[in-house]
Amino acid sequence: MKTLLLFFLVGAVVVSQIEACGQCSTNHPQQHYCISDFAVRVEILQSKLDSTHEMKVIRARVIDNLKLSRNKKGKIIDFYTSSSFCGTVFYTGREYVITGSKETWRDGTKYLLHDSCDFGKEWNDLSPQQQKGFTRKYARYCECKIEPSRDATEIKVEDLSFENTYRGARTYWTPDNCYYNPHKSREFDDVEDCEEEYSYCAPGRGGECSWQLTPDYEECFTHRDDYVMVASSVSDGVYPELCIVLPRRRRKACRKRAREYAAQLEEIEILPFY
Repeated sequence: MKTLLLFFLVGAVVVSQIEACGQCSTNHPQQHYCISDFAVRVEILQSKLDSTHEMKVIRARVIDNLKLSRNKKGKIIDFYTSSSFCGTVFYTGREYVITGSKETWRDGTKYLLHDSCDFGKEWNDLSPQQQKGFTRKYARYCECKIEPSRDATEIKVEDLSFENTYRGARTYWTPDNCYYNPHKSREFDDVEDCEEEYSYCAPGRGGECSWQLTPDYEECFTHRDDYVMVASSVSDGVYPELCIVLPRRRRKACRKRAREYAAQLEEIEILPFY
């Protein structure tokens, strides 16, 4: 009986921790940078448990001081992180970009905290645009506001509360107003979160903030919209005709992609695009 009770208690703890992992808003890397107290590129040297505070303490060498009040490039720092299941997994010898907050223990000692909702990713896993963002771009444009997201927004661009001016926007995304809908991207296979991977939010000539149209971003954006429109109509067997909505010079390429996507989507359950 005691064994069974212990099993349920442990299971309850695991479930509660997993649920806690899902409470984080999905922020763009630029948001993570701008709202954080610090951001650094580090090489992990050591990880151990601090039993006093029931947290992990990570020792690392600072490779690049991306956002920290004092320049610690080349120096050794310690930062704390949760000992729960969620959050960044750190491996010794690898390089990471992390963000976090500056906290204070009860005795007045200050420390750096990388929480489970903070940004943490291996440097080599970042796209070139993300690497450039952390080292140069994000810091310049923190005045631009990107709304965090918890759910996929089903609103189409023509029904948004602001006017969409980007002609290539045809489904659930637009560069205007730095509109961010990452969860919708994740509903479809073979598409990327184009805003996260390939762009950053910055003001244009008129002062209004929008996703910057880097070549990789525009290519990703077009692929995603094409894919979603084709995927949303493939169940009706009319996907090639959908290409008529595109400019004449792009219809042939769209029909070719439509056939390729249809072959990939044969075994995937697709929701109609209305």
